[in-house]
Amino acid sequence: MDKSKYNIIESIVPDELKNKEAIVELLKRVEPVGVISALDNHCKICIDENDEIKFFKLLLPSFTEAEVCRYTSLNSLFTTINTLKQGMCCLNCMNDRTEGQYADRILNSYSPMADIIIKSAMSLISRKQINSKFNNDIIYEIGIDKANTSFILSLCGDDMIDNLDMWRLYGDNAKGVCIIYEIDYSFIHSQDEFFLARVSYGKDVDKHPELQLIKDINDKLFDKQWVIKQWGIWKHFFKPFQFRNESEVRLLYVNDKTDMVHDRTWFMSNNNIITRMMLFDCGNVNNAFPLKIKNIILGPNVYEEETNARQLKFLLFERGITRPSDQILFHSKHKNIYR
Repeated sequence: MDKSKYNIIESIVPDELKNKEAIVELLKRVEPVGVISALDNHCKICIDENDEIKFFKLLLPSFTEAEVCRYTSLNSLFTTINTLKQGMCCLNCMNDRTEGQYADRILNSYSPMADIIIKSAMSLISRKQINSKFNNDIIYEIGIDKANTSFILSLCGDDMIDNLDMWRLYGDNAKGVCIIYEIDYSFIHSQDEFFLARVSYGKDVDKHPELQLIKDINDKLFDKQWVIKQWGIWKHFFKPFQFRNESEVRLLYVNDKTDMVHDRTWFMSNNNIITRMMLFDCGNVNNAFPLKIKNIILGPNVYEEETNARQLKFLLFERGITRPSDQILFHSKHKNIYR
């Protein structure tokens, strides 16, 4: 990269980014690679996939915690323990209708995925033996295909354990549970399937410095030719500023292979959407999931608290998750103040 590009890099990386210096150094070091567009035969620019991962890890909020937590219903926890299967829903079932669109909208006319969409189209046509050329119908099929091969689990950092607002919003109105997991990092970014990161939130309406940097890199550094190979993954880690109080950590699983080793099923989601679900073995013997249950906090307003606590302890032992001596169940500190 020539010296003139160095000045551009220094000018486009904003001071407010926590990892500014590391991002600057990475951008100075990367060697862009030219690729031929499947759409118009023009030359586009990519960077090495490992550098792409490093870039987004620096761009997103730092996350090195050993634990995460998740708020869910008591019934959801029971199903996981009883079947020793952890479910992850496809992207179609997200409550927020703007999921997956926010980052694209902020980037406006710049489409980091343009060439990847074309390649996905060619793969889709071949895999489904569709006798068709690239057109809007194929783009629509790709959207469906991608949404049903990407699965998400919404979590929180350990700073949100036993949080009253989270109980109200995501813990079945405090009648559910807060599950605390240990993270097995050997699964993360393994074979490009599991991705775990904190969500980056905007600073104000349509103001998101991290996304603006992506646009500036494309416009000013790579002559509007940058193709981000894994944009279909990373774009799900950016959300509007209105959601910033959630302090969300996201686990994403992406696998478009037809010979998946994990179980799949379909169900009707709480918001009445027909949804595909991936099921992962989460027992101690055949574990295939990066999160292991460490503790369970019963909600401040859980039904039949003492009875359910005893039954859960017995079930956890019977399913081989705990030993009789393990202290895993706890009561919320908000127990006596929540109606």
